[in-house]
Amino acid sequence: MKTTPHRILIVDDEVNLLDALSRIFKMEGYEVITSQNALEAIDLLKKGQPVSLILSDQKMPGMEGVRFLETVKEISPLSTRVIMTGLQDAALMERSTSQAGVFRFLTKPVDLDALLEVVALGVQRYETLRDGTHED
Repeated sequence: MKTTPHRILIVDDEVNLLDALSRIFKMEGYEVITSQNALEAIDLLKKGQPVSLILSDQKMPGMEGVRFLETVKEISPLSTRVIMTGLQDAALMERSTSQAGVFRFLTKPVDLDALLEVVALGVQRYETLRDGTHED
C-alpha cells in the first residue's frame, strides 16, 4: 500500500526563501505548496486537499502571520502551525501560541536541521490528531 506524502504549505513573501524551502522539503519527501501571501494561502486551504503542516512568516504584507494562522486554525484545525520571524518577541510568541495554536516559533535565519526537526515533529503531531479524530 502506497502512502501519500504529507503536504506542507509554506507562506512567505520572500520568493527566494519559498523556492529554497520548497526544494528542501521535496527532497525530504514532502508534497509542498507555496504562497507569497496569506489571502492566497487561505484560498488554497479552502479549495485544496488537507495540509499536514503550515509554515508561515510573521511579517508579510496584507496580514501578519499570527492573524493568518488564527484564520487557518478555523479552516484547517488539524494542521500543525509553525511561525517564522526575524524578531525575538516574547509577547508575539505568547500571542501566537494562545490565539493561533502555534506548535513552534522559529527565529530567522532558521537553522536547517532545527527546521527539519520541527517539521518532522509537526507532521507526527498532525498524524496523532488526525488519527485520534478519524472515525471508522
